This record gives sequence, structure tokens and C-alpha cells, in this order.
Amino acid sequence: MPQPAETTSRFPWKWFLIGILASVVIRSVTGLPDFILGHQIGLGAGGFTLSLGIFDVLIGVAAALAGKIMQALEPTAAGSGPPPEELVARRQVQIGRWYRGLGGLVFGLAFLAGLFILRAGYRDTMTGRQSRNWPTTPGHITASSVSFTSRQDRIEIDSRTPGETRTVTRETFFADIQYEYEVNSRSWTGNRVTIADVGCNSDDAHALAAQYPVGKSVSVYYDPQDPTSSVLVPGASTGSIVPLVLGPLWCVACAVALKVLVFSNFANNLIRELAVSGRPWRQ
Repeated sequence: MPQPAETTSRFPWKWFLIGILASVVIRSVTGLPDFILGHQIGLGAGGFTLSLGIFDVLIGVAAALAGKIMQALEPTAAGSGPPPEELVARRQVQIGRWYRGLGGLVFGLAFLAGLFILRAGYRDTMTGRQSRNWPTTPGHITASSVSFTSRQDRIEIDSRTPGETRTVTRETFFADIQYEYEVNSRSWTGNRVTIADVGCNSDDAHALAAQYPVGKSVSVYYDPQDPTSSVLVPGASTGSIVPLVLGPLWCVACAVALKVLVFSNFANNLIRELAVSGRPWRQ
């Protein structure tokens, strides 16, 4: 009986590069990592660029690990019948190593994202509380408008007829308010109504814009340590409280998924099935 060849241990650079390319494309199309790193976490320009590079590399590593699993499942010898137990055991070790590495990386990154969300919510909530004690200065509205973003989702028309879908456009509206104020004989420009402004429906956005028409005089709350930080409505807002709830729930879900899908009897059985069903013999 021919002996199965060892699976190569070389790093799958092809899959690594494919992963990086896919990450760059996804970032360019969705803008989600850029939004989280640049706006929600509040990284500076240098930290923002470095974080995007690290993000792309980690996605590349995840793709490489997935490629390594696929490589371990490729046929390695000619023959017929079920694979020998020796080959199954060796593949089980190989697949288990890369499977757990991939799972740990994916859920580890997801867990880290949850911590970032929690950090952003905590930062905004604390800043919101501090803003209640900020000094005020007269200001006036210089711009007031409504903008929106849209995305298209496909949903099922009827659960009784799977496969029949229709496209639904979902729109999120924002009240874009700008105002000027003066601190220490210097003019500043602000654009936040609350500490963490969030999107809303059309009626609420237009109502908020109507509340702050151009030319209206307002009281501006500003950070005495950083006059560029200002709001019109002090205190914590919905946009800062939601991440405090979502972040911990996300982290718990990632930890449970990591335990169940990667480090459990379920994972061991799945790895065993992959090792057995990897088509080690070519007919």
C-alpha cells in the first residue's frame, strides 16, 4: 500500500496575500473598519494608519490558516478504500492545530472588537458626564441640514416560499449641525449636538435640524482643557450608552462561541470528521 506523503509545513503565502487583498477591498467597499478605528475608537492619524495595516495583516493570517486547513484536506496519495488510521491521526493533529489557530484568531479579533466598542462607549459616557460641568459660552448656528446614508438588503418575501426575495433600501438620517463659538478670544467651530450623535429616521433628523436653524443663538458647552471639544446638549446620550451594553454582550458571545466551536468535544468531533473525510485517496 502506498504511504501517504507528509503535508507541507510551508507558510501558505498565496492565501496570506489573497486575505490581505480581500481585506483592502472589503474596507474600500464597506468602510466599516475605517469607521470603527477612526471615529468610534478615536485613533490619531498615525495610529489609524498603523491599525488598518495590522487589521489587513491579521485578515491575511486568518486566510493563511484557512488555506492551511484546505491544504491538509487535499489528496496526498493514490489508493482506494477508507484512509488508514495512521493518516487520519496525523491529519487530525494537523487540521486541529490550524483549525484552533484560525478559530482563536477569528474569535480573538471579534472579542477585541467588542472591547473596543466597550472602550468607546465608556469614553463617551464619561465625557458626557463631565460635560455637565463644562463652562458655557455664547455661540450661533452656521449650518443646519439633513444628510443620509443608504444600503440595500435582500429579504424573503414570504417564509413559506424560500428563495423569493426582494430588495429593500434602508436609509439612516443625520442632522448636520455646525456652530461657531469663542473661547479666550479665539473662534472655534463645533459640529456635535451631543457627545455621541447617532443616526435616526427622517422625521427625527429634520426635527433636530429645525430646532437649530442657521443664525440661532445657542449656549455651547466646551471642554476647558480642550476648547475644540464641544456640545450643545451636555450629558450622556443614547449613542454613548448603547456601546456600554453591546460591548460586553458581544464579548460574552465571542467567548461562548470560542469555547463551543473551537475548544470542545464538538470541535474535536468535527476535526476528526474532517480528517476522515478529507479524500486522502484518489480513485
